[in-house]
Amino acid sequence: MRVADRPLPGWIVVGRPSERTLDQMLQQAEERSLNYKRTSVGPVGATLSPGAATRVHHESRIVGRSPASFDAAVASLGRWACHAGISARIHRPDTSIEDGRTLLVVLPAGPVSIVVPNRIVATVDEPDRFGFAYGSLDGHHERGEESFLVERLADDRVRCTIAVDAHPATFVARAVGPAITALSHVALRRYLRAWEAAIRNSGPGPTAEP
Repeated sequence: MRVADRPLPGWIVVGRPSERTLDQMLQQAEERSLNYKRTSVGPVGATLSPGAATRVHHESRIVGRSPASFDAAVASLGRWACHAGISARIHRPDTSIEDGRTLLVVLPAGPVSIVVPNRIVATVDEPDRFGFAYGSLDGHHERGEESFLVERLADDRVRCTIAVDAHPATFVARAVGPAITALSHVALRRYLRAWEAAIRNSGPGPTAEP
């Protein structure tokens, strides 16, 4: 491992980590456990339950009124398009949306990269609902979940919702808790804008008004 790639405490890497370094970190993450046992709305994975998003911080957007909009929203999730909204990438990018899959969210932040380990803890794949929730692992500065859900409503509108239910897990996170919460809320809005842009660029037609 190069010195510039050496992980620092809290999964912060100086510079931009190589693929080899990320593979090593992913292997470590796969051996780690979730750092929480419940969410504020129920058991692990509950943020994906019907109606749960309205009980935690969430952002929603109507993105269309056609089957093509729904299909594009589902496909965009599979490409991890939301994370482009915060200039992050998923390692590995070919990670499939399946229960139990572990992934790293890699976020460049000036001279360092923040590497966040997560595990998919719940999925839904129904004719009118598709999505997943991932939870934080040991080594994460927060504990909790984020969920990403696309739904086809009764009037054929297609709604995308992203929800977060997370709390500080380390001393550092508790010390700067309000700032982390604010950044988390900003991230949700950016996730949603990137998701909407990916749907629009796939060509299902103009989006509907929220």
